[in-house]
Amino acid sequence: MTGALQYVKLALMVLFNPIDFLDVMKRDRAGDKKGKILAVVVLHALAFLANYSYVFIVSFPLSSKEPSSANYVLELCIITVPLLTWVIAAYAMSSILSGESKLIEILTTASYALVPFILFTPCLALASHVFSGAEQGIYQALRGLVLVWVLVLLLAGLSRLNDYSAGKTIVVTALSIIAMVIIWAIALLLFSLTIQLFSFFGGFLKEINLKYFY
Repeated sequence: MTGALQYVKLALMVLFNPIDFLDVMKRDRAGDKKGKILAVVVLHALAFLANYSYVFIVSFPLSSKEPSSANYVLELCIITVPLLTWVIAAYAMSSILSGESKLIEILTTASYALVPFILFTPCLALASHVFSGAEQGIYQALRGLVLVWVLVLLLAGLSRLNDYSAGKTIVVTALSIIAMVIIWAIALLLFSLTIQLFSFFGGFLKEINLKYFY
């Protein structure tokens, strides 16, 4: 129970006093790794639920996706893939550029950065029933504000955990974004090659089957 209350306290700190939250992350570098991993899993699960339920709760005129076309795997990837790629890229760049943070610290901090998204996405979905289609611009701006909040928390975490100046934070962020693009490009290339390899072997086995067994 105490552990659960600690996680709730940290989530509230992210919302109301993010600097203190980041200082806690720095002081707790040798803390409970299993607890941090559990927090990461729970936060990602909650972010997925918020993102997935949004499709079914949001008002139809403001919806960008049909509930019937919602795919839980895709909605999970929308949350986890960009964030985990950021964690890997930011850790790699900060390690090269005199960073102090560990991978688990960046991962935990980035996961807690999802707290505004987790809390306000369902709220916006419910509030969408008050907005009309003509007010879609205002509504999308509110959604964009939540995403900006998450991004600011990610950058603040990168800066605070590594004691970077504003200029160095910008440089490391730019390099991390480039690294993310490279990671995605390599992943897509490997995926494409894997598909082609399976297709080749599938056709090869089919030819052997037709030639020798029919």
